Amino acid sequence: MLLPAGTGRQLWECNTMQGKKIAALDIATTTGWSVAYPGTRPLMGAIRFCPPGASHEEIGAAAIGWASDFFAVHQPDILVFEAPLPSSHMRGRTNANTARVLMGLVMVIPAVAKLRQVPIIREADVQDVRGHFIGTRRMKSAEAKAATMRRVKQLGWADPDAPLDHNAADAAAVWDYACAVLFPKAHASGQPLLREQVA
Repeated sequence: MLLPAGTGRQLWECNTMQGKKIAALDIATTTGWSVAYPGTRPLMGAIRFCPPGASHEEIGAAAIGWASDFFAVHQPDILVFEAPLPSSHMRGRTNANTARVLMGLVMVIPAVAKLRQVPIIREADVQDVRGHFIGTRRMKSAEAKAATMRRVKQLGWADPDAPLDHNAADAAAVWDYACAVLFPKAHASGQPLLREQVA
């Protein structure tokens, strides 16, 4: 399911659109990105906004500057980003400072997309993305990231001459999920929406 960012409503107007460039983001202090038209090989990469120890203001400023350049260069028609986990799911996984930075980035980067006049902005649930891309929603985070990287390599999307960043792979998975939902006849992996196998 793709939801309008920050809402609980579902919109499907993209189903009738063709030839739309999709940008996908896995937003964090190191943000993965992927961008391409449905049915083509996606570009992907990752950007670390600041070195460890940077202030919130420094991270935010770097993220805004990068996002402004990213949307200006690639000019996507659609932005899909991985929705942040609820705060209750983050207990024990991260500290309050990291959670604060993450939630700030999840707000400001789509806001830059809005300022850059990206027409459609959506968020995707991480479990929905994994269920589609690697065929299961039940893997632990580290296992799911490894499986996602294997899938990206299997599809031939990774640069054979450079190491694959797991954040970039996660963004590519979001991109492929968005293609499958919005443009099912053209989505690049050529796979149906996968469902986990339950014994």
